[in-house]
Order: sequence, then C-alpha cells, then structure tokens
Amino acid sequence: MFRFTPTARAAIEQAGLKQSQLAEAAGIDRHHFNKRLNGEGSFTPATANRIARAFAEATHGEQASALRLLFEEHDDGREAKRKQAADAAD
Repeated sequence: MFRFTPTARAAIEQAGLKQSQLAEAAGIDRHHFNKRLNGEGSFTPATANRIARAFAEATHGEQASALRLLFEEHDDGREAKRKQAADAAD
C-alpha cells in the first residue's frame, strides 16, 4: 500500500495544481483523495501509479519520479495477517 509523503501537498501546490484537478485526472473521487492527503488511509499500488502518472503528465515529468516524490510504501498489516493465517494453517 502507498501513502502520500509528508511533502506531497507542497509538491502538488508548487506544481500549480489543485487537489481536485489531480484527483480528477487520476480518476479518483476528490474527497477520497483529500482524506488520503490528510493521512487517512492509503492507496493501492495501482491507484498510486495513476496519481503519479497524472502528476507527471501535468508537470511534464517522469512517472517514476512523481511516484517517489508523492508516495511512500506503507505496510498496513495485511501481509502480516496473511502470513499468520498461513502459519496457523500448517
């Protein structure tokens, strides 16, 4: 899972973008986008890539650079739960 970096909001603003513009370009509900930007929850890798792609297109940058600028990987505990379930099944 991916969360916005602490500097993502500033990067979006410095690029001259509005949150609603970036959310729309990525095909994401702006309220959902805003909640995640405020630290509530995380995005799937696919959604984070859509946002990074939209940011890169708007700023004429590279998607990989945008992904590193805007997101950090986050372990939401799902992998640990899967491992525990698999271990319990053995």
